[in-house]
Amino acid sequence: MGHLVVRLPWSLLACLVAVALPGKVQSGENGAPAELPTLRALYQGHLDANGGRLGIESIQSLRIKGRMRLPQANQVEQSKGAGSVFTLYRKRPNRMRMVTEHPGLVTVLIYDGHQAYQHIESSDGQIEVIDLDAGVLPEVRADSQIGGVFYQYAARDDYFVVESLESVGEASAIRVRVLPAAGYAYDYIWLSAEHFQIVQQAIGESQAKGGYLKRVRYDDFKSVHGVWLPHSVDYYQAGKASLRVEIDQVQANVGLFDSLFIIEEN
Repeated sequence: MGHLVVRLPWSLLACLVAVALPGKVQSGENGAPAELPTLRALYQGHLDANGGRLGIESIQSLRIKGRMRLPQANQVEQSKGAGSVFTLYRKRPNRMRMVTEHPGLVTVLIYDGHQAYQHIESSDGQIEVIDLDAGVLPEVRADSQIGGVFYQYAARDDYFVVESLESVGEASAIRVRVLPAAGYAYDYIWLSAEHFQIVQQAIGESQAKGGYLKRVRYDDFKSVHGVWLPHSVDYYQAGKASLRVEIDQVQANVGLFDSLFIIEEN
């Protein structure tokens, strides 16, 4: 079947935990914020909004079910089928399994906390197991952890810089630059100026026409086990829509056996 690697959206739920402050950013003239919040204020708001560390740590596992679809202009290959459906499992401290059913193909991504594997099975029964390379691991590792980036890195000032207020869709958001020392998969994150949830992440610098090299937008937030989670995710490559993910169900603290995160040898 060749050396096929199906690139799945590793950052599907990268903003697991809301980074919310009590209330909104206060506005000055013309609706601009009087002062951008500090990293420490964002982090404290993150803890306060989620019951402190005990509240955040109370989420031990997640099971997420949803659908993926291509942009309208790229649906030729998808037109004969019902699109792709997936189930994502995450378990502390940092394990993940994602099963995706495409028309004629099933892929299984497994991250055991150290290495990432992908199991690919086609409709004609061909199977391939791939040990994913180091270039993919940062995104896989970031997505495997139950907790948002601010919680994982405690809003360290050697990891983040609050830069500006920008528009994300129709809403205002605070752009935060992620410094190389953090070792995070994305260069920028945007926090909603209203609820301080991560509403966007991006890799690379914005270009006048092409946009960021890679950009992910999060929307349709709902409360799950007291935590606000996005239920729609849009992916863009160089400014062009590449994938839309719609989440139908999120369950917290479901029983997940450790065997789910061990790849089976064939």
